[in-house]
Amino acid sequence: MVIRCAVALAAVAACYRPSPPNGALQCSLDGQCPDGYRCAADSTCWRIGADLGDAGIDAAPPFTRAPQPISPRNGATTGSVKAARSRRPLFRWRPLPEATSYEIQVDDSCDPAAFRSCAFSSPEASETTSASSLRLSAGLAVATQAPVGRRYYWRVRGCGDAICTPWSEVRYLDVGRNSTDYTGNGDSDLVVGNAGASVNGTASVGAAYVTLGMPLTLALTPPGAAFGDHYGYATVSAGDVDGDGYADLAVSAEVIDQSGHVHLYRGGGNWPTATPSQTLPNPEGQTVAFFGHAMVGGDLDGDGRSDLVVGAEIEDGVGVFSDGKVFVYPGEASDPDLPALPRWTLENPGRQEQGYFGNALAIGDFDGDGYADLAVAARQQDAIGRVFVYRGGPAGVAAPPSATLDDPVITSNAGFGYALAAGDFDGDGYADLAVAAAFEAGTAGPQVGRVHVFHGGPGGIAARAMPWRSLDNPTGQANSIYGWALLAADFNADDADDLVVSATYQDTAAGRVYVYHGDPTGLPALPSQTLNDPAPANNNDFFGYALGAGDRSPGDGFVDLFVGAARDAGVVYRFDGSPTGLPAAGAIEIAGGSVPGGDLGPSSLSSAPP
Repeated sequence: MVIRCAVALAAVAACYRPSPPNGALQCSLDGQCPDGYRCAADSTCWRIGADLGDAGIDAAPPFTRAPQPISPRNGATTGSVKAARSRRPLFRWRPLPEATSYEIQVDDSCDPAAFRSCAFSSPEASETTSASSLRLSAGLAVATQAPVGRRYYWRVRGCGDAICTPWSEVRYLDVGRNSTDYTGNGDSDLVVGNAGASVNGTASVGAAYVTLGMPLTLALTPPGAAFGDHYGYATVSAGDVDGDGYADLAVSAEVIDQSGHVHLYRGGGNWPTATPSQTLPNPEGQTVAFFGHAMVGGDLDGDGRSDLVVGAEIEDGVGVFSDGKVFVYPGEASDPDLPALPRWTLENPGRQEQGYFGNALAIGDFDGDGYADLAVAARQQDAIGRVFVYRGGPAGVAAPPSATLDDPVITSNAGFGYALAAGDFDGDGYADLAVAAAFEAGTAGPQVGRVHVFHGGPGGIAARAMPWRSLDNPTGQANSIYGWALLAADFNADDADDLVVSATYQDTAAGRVYVYHGDPTGLPALPSQTLNDPAPANNNDFFGYALGAGDRSPGDGFVDLFVGAARDAGVVYRFDGSPTGLPAAGAIEIAGGSVPGGDLGPSSLSSAPP
């Protein structure tokens, strides 16, 4: 133990002993402390004026605890390697009352398998601030060849009166990497699913069309393509499940008995291959289960590899028909593929027949502990709908749920949880949760729709919490189904996520999309932008049928919005993000070109959690 003599401080009669590493200041052997501190009953130095409690040591002495990081969470990505701002991450943590400054260290040389014990022997960045957040002053170095970007690790400590706290826990993030970049070149690779496409004359096989450029250049079809596969019902980024720097793609197929399969295509320089690297069948083998109708990827256990979450909304529970289940497949260091069987299975907490638990999924760090949390909807629970929130942690997904969320309006057949989206809408570092009650009635009639937003914070989303915001259908139009699809992303790069809400049946199914800009005060009551079909054909365009997001070429660091319309053979539009948000006009149409069956879709558009 290092013994320090504070000879410059007149109030110190002898040496005092700081506990390694830079922890609570211990009194000297003769019970003395530096000027401004006094020795408590536990032989630690307390600031004069601090409340010691009845026993003298009830509260924590100064500087025994490290700051609590808030964001980025483990597994977060910063965007494009081509955009300088995205190489300067913004770090946030909870302030300490005793700290007058904070030091941030960022390092890329930690052992990926043991990064939590990293010593930061040669940090690439070390900066100080008096605030409880910091954006690095200079961009971090990243690889410019595939896979572009680089994984970094970070930690923070607080300091004051020449004393510093221990370092915080170590977290990781991927700098200059795009979570929908499967080829590793820095640009998002949009995948468009069309579960109804014909292939080589066989109907309802399904296909997933890949945009390595514009227009679509190739299509993926299921192995052993057969009638009724309905491949492409859902297409999502699974995240980087094997930790190789490339995002991986998951595509689901109903298959003829509707048990459901999920096909995994691992990213890489030759992506995509015609054959998936892995196919996951329904782990319980149940027919008519819809395994794969909802999927999401994220690092729930904070081990450096993304996990894949798969919903089976009409999977049977024990003695319960169609209550629904959710299966979680962890990424593993020992195997580039996912395990053949799920490690965690979540069952409908209400054990309710036809509750459809798992119809929609979202991940976000709602409590700022660094681990992605999971939100699961049961859109027909109690004939209204319900949402359950599960905390992530070192042991994976924790059951039972930490919070149960109810529709505050309590309207029968409201479809509360029909769609979900997690995003940090006020830029405080904690993810918030948007829940669509797409069929909620309004004054004009049935199926008007409403979106309820629940606020994240240090304790996460509280059980039975009332919504932080409730967004009404801007037109109040009956049968418009406002909340058909939701998406959260930061289109103007202002560090607060924006919320996209589609009303696919608005104006006799012409469709409309609303964008709400995030702000430190939260989402506005009225949409910041309204997007309409750039080339409407008729009243059945269904503009907004599917939503996706990513940073397409030239990879400027601003997230772009993809909107699918289901008219005719289907069409997808791209609205480019910018410092002012999305354009009201000038959307880019993604043409289908020559694909099997001649259909573009979309059933789904690939995206990833923000």
